[in-house]
Amino acid sequence: MQASGMSLNLGFTGYYKIIGSTRVCANGVVLSPWTPPCRCGFNEPERRVNVSFTNSLTLMTNYKVKLAINRNEPQPIDKCEVCFGAEYNKTGDEGPGSRAGCCKERPG
Repeated sequence: MQASGMSLNLGFTGYYKIIGSTRVCANGVVLSPWTPPCRCGFNEPERRVNVSFTNSLTLMTNYKVKLAINRNEPQPIDKCEVCFGAEYNKTGDEGPGSRAGCCKERPG
């Protein structure tokens, strides 16, 4: 926790693990099978990320107080590089789950 003027920064360390697969599709048509699952944080220590929020107070001319809460970008401590050829937590909030459902098979 840090305070400066009318701002207060609150932060903590979080822990996470990721598992996911990918496949190739175009226009809703599946072109490849799912890749084998890629894991991060399983059978090894969970990965760590620093998460923080900045709270700012403003005193308005009518003597009301305005509170603004902003989420700061997560800062990965133990980066997770998985087998998809990409690093999925450059900002800490991306993951293979966002790509795992990239397309659905067409109904029969």
